[in-house]
Amino acid sequence: MNLLGQQQLYLLHRDNNPFDLTHAKIIQYLSCAKPVVSSALPGIMRAVDSASSGVVYANSIREVLARAIELSSDVSKCENMGRMGREYVITNNSSTSVLNLVEKSLMHTL
Repeated sequence: MNLLGQQQLYLLHRDNNPFDLTHAKIIQYLSCAKPVVSSALPGIMRAVDSASSGVVYANSIREVLARAIELSSDVSKCENMGRMGREYVITNNSSTSVLNLVEKSLMHTL
């Protein structure tokens, strides 16, 4: 049973601890075609652009919860953000896209 994919959206919150909230965790959630409401930690925000990825960033736990409540009341918006997130993962983080980047880097250095 895939419990991860059954959620409407995902919440990720950490206070000043960027090591617990990883880029990989957000990518895992986005790959399920679900939007993510995440703490606005600088490293995460640089790694995953919110404009095109299905991620909403918030500055406090109250804001995380408020944005999650607001988002969960709009099913169409959740679905759209989920599609954007899934497309973001496929384009930027799939094994094929990562291998293509590595190949380009190697070809450029040769």
